[in-house]
Formats: sequence, structure tokens, C-alpha cells
Amino acid sequence: MPFQPLDPLLHSELRLAVMSLLISTSEAEFPYIKEQTGATAGNLSVQIDKLSAAAT
Repeated sequence: MPFQPLDPLLHSELRLAVMSLLISTSEAEFPYIKEQTGATAGNLSVQIDKLSAAAT
């Protein structure tokens, strides 16, 4: 079976990192995700908002 194209939402390295963290755990708090990704709070917040909007 051929690979499906990657969702454009996940082309962002940070959004992909966030999703990878969330897939591997049942829950994660903002400071943990920030620490693990090395992102700034502002950038991380924007990227999480984009992921959240896409989920609805």
C-alpha cells in the first residue's frame, strides 16, 4: 500500500513534534511540551491553536 500524503497541517516541524509528543502520552501540560520541543511560549501557543482548530 503506498504512503498517504502528509497532511499540510503537519508540515510544520513544531506541530509535528507536538503531535508526536501527544501520541506517545495520554496527556501533556503546556510547560512539558514547551520544554520538550524547545519552542517559545508564544510560538507554541500559536501552533497548538492551529492544531486545535483543525481538530474541530
